[in-house]
Amino acid sequence: MTTRRRFLKQAAAASVIGAVSAPYARAGAPKIKKLIRRDETIVRSGGFGWVGGMTWSADDRLLVGIGEGMGWPGMPEDLHFQSALIDVARDPQDATFQAVAGYPLLSMHNWYRPGGDPSYYGSGLLAVGNYVYQYLPTFHGSAYWGRRKYDPLVWPDLKCTKLIYSKDHGRTWCNQDGTQPVYFEQPKDQSNKSMIFWDEPKSLFSSGIKLLQMGKGYSGNRDGYVYGYTMVDGGDAAELAMFRVPKTQVRAKESYEYFAGRQADGSAHWARDISAWAAVHRFPNYWSCCSIVHNAPLGLYMMTAQYAKDIVADAVTDEPIHLGLWVASQPCGPWEQVYEESPWVPAGGGASVGGPHISPKWIASDGKSFWMTWDDWSATSDPLSPDQYIQRWSESWYAASEKEARDIERNIFATHANFRFIRQRVDLVVA
Repeated sequence: MTTRRRFLKQAAAASVIGAVSAPYARAGAPKIKKLIRRDETIVRSGGFGWVGGMTWSADDRLLVGIGEGMGWPGMPEDLHFQSALIDVARDPQDATFQAVAGYPLLSMHNWYRPGGDPSYYGSGLLAVGNYVYQYLPTFHGSAYWGRRKYDPLVWPDLKCTKLIYSKDHGRTWCNQDGTQPVYFEQPKDQSNKSMIFWDEPKSLFSSGIKLLQMGKGYSGNRDGYVYGYTMVDGGDAAELAMFRVPKTQVRAKESYEYFAGRQADGSAHWARDISAWAAVHRFPNYWSCCSIVHNAPLGLYMMTAQYAKDIVADAVTDEPIHLGLWVASQPCGPWEQVYEESPWVPAGGGASVGGPHISPKWIASDGKSFWMTWDDWSATSDPLSPDQYIQRWSESWYAASEKEARDIERNIFATHANFRFIRQRVDLVVA
């Protein structure tokens, strides 16, 4: 969930941001001189929830993974789920939404209680031909509230990631080993056989994976590899780790290779031993990668990122949210920043924004514009103090029945009307 801050008034004009001058890795690559967010194109629709990932399926659908939401067409209106998969049809301005019926849903109810549902959060999502893959980070242990009823929630460490996949464009799903139905293991049942990443060094690839998107059904890929990225705590820097795996071997852990530095000519060195990993990019602290897509017409890879310090509820902070764009001529970079906006305050949105994703399906044929989505958890009515916010959520967890919990949660979401599938057009000025 993104950081949460107080709602701001609507602004009318588009935001035009100058680029940061930087060389690209490939001689002759186009230069992005400006990025123009078209605030007049902003649309908010769909149900509640944050975007965990999106991909363009081979049968021409935009599949979007949604986390911690409710109220989407095709599922019970009051179901508060951990992860869901939504089929987004038509154009960005008039998009329609339908929950994918065969996707394995997990309710948020009872997830924190001993013996209750485990926590799995959808992150990396990628369509490759008829197949769709999704990585879901999970915890060793159960989350719990503090010593008192209204203490803040205490989370265990993220330590592993489950891989599930579909052979029919996302309509039915299998475990990594091909069995059905999808089974979400309790922490005591997790193992290196059931998890694609399990107790890796520095918990690599266990805190959310971003998958490189390359066109419809991954049709833009030419080297036969799938590429994944994850953030790693690097102390005074935020490091980006990277893997690649043949697109026909995504389920085979032994086929994964990890970026392990650069060779003398600047090309990537890949290692089968995950402990040999090296950062493919280093951000300043509190920056994190949100999405990576191939802009085929421009011949560039584009990475969105945000700067944010995590805070509670609608508390105000002096640290503004930043939005940034990096580009490269290869999946492994080097990555160069071409754009930064601070504070990032989209028109009609609050200061509690984050999670910028470029839609892989909604990139213009000339590459000079695309549609970006983001999350906005700002309160639009009945704003709560941090203590009130914690109390209201904990009341739902301690509710006597699931129906009572769902009623409380639906009322909480009603005060955050902008926590939707928000998107806007972004134009690039290219030299």
